[in-house]
Amino acid sequence: MKTTFSLKIELDSIQESITLNSNDFKFQTIRIEKSTSIKERLNKSNGSIQNTFDFNQLESDRIYSLSAIKKICLANRLRFLDTRFYKNEYPEAVIQSIKEFEELHQTELHHFKIVAPKSNFKLHNYDDPLLFMSLGNDYYYLLDYWGNDLHWTRKIKALPLKNLFNLTLFTVVISILLTYFIQLFKTESLATSYQIIVFLFTWKSVIAIVFYSIIKTGNNVSEYNWNSEFYNK
Repeated sequence: MKTTFSLKIELDSIQESITLNSNDFKFQTIRIEKSTSIKERLNKSNGSIQNTFDFNQLESDRIYSLSAIKKICLANRLRFLDTRFYKNEYPEAVIQSIKEFEELHQTELHHFKIVAPKSNFKLHNYDDPLLFMSLGNDYYYLLDYWGNDLHWTRKIKALPLKNLFNLTLFTVVISILLTYFIQLFKTESLATSYQIIVFLFTWKSVIAIVFYSIIKTGNNVSEYNWNSEFYNK
């Protein structure tokens, strides 16, 4: 039996209660003659072909909204992209999961999305995964997950780059600490006005260093790149 790793548990915990019915989706249950292999379809998935499925056969605890997936990506600095960008191999168990789903629903899936760290994708240059299929209407069905669990420190490391507010707050905290350490080397206590000047100068320097590093490495805050197809955007 597969062990549920923390990313899946976290996704479940932030998922809002969903009540769906077949009228929420445009779909039809059809039998399609298999024309390409599952791996080929995973490598070519771009959303141009809508998935078809039998709504009554779906497991409700595997359905996630786009907003829930976005939250998990922002908290852990992950990307949510079409599987055509995924560069690693898929375990045979994952291929088998897709095959079993297709046999149950008498269909052939074409639109797949995956949640994984940026390093797992082949991204365009602007200069441990969760595999989903699209249900339409910004809802996704979790087909399988695999790999090693994300280390608990990843969430801490991702916190400053979660959004612009966190990044700004991070620079303020670092500047306050630096200002404090500067004062420790002074033999006399600094006047409040002087401390403010030192803090503002330090903060300006920290902001310059942080933003230079972000531009140099081609990074951005997760709020703006969690679903970006570009490596440095």
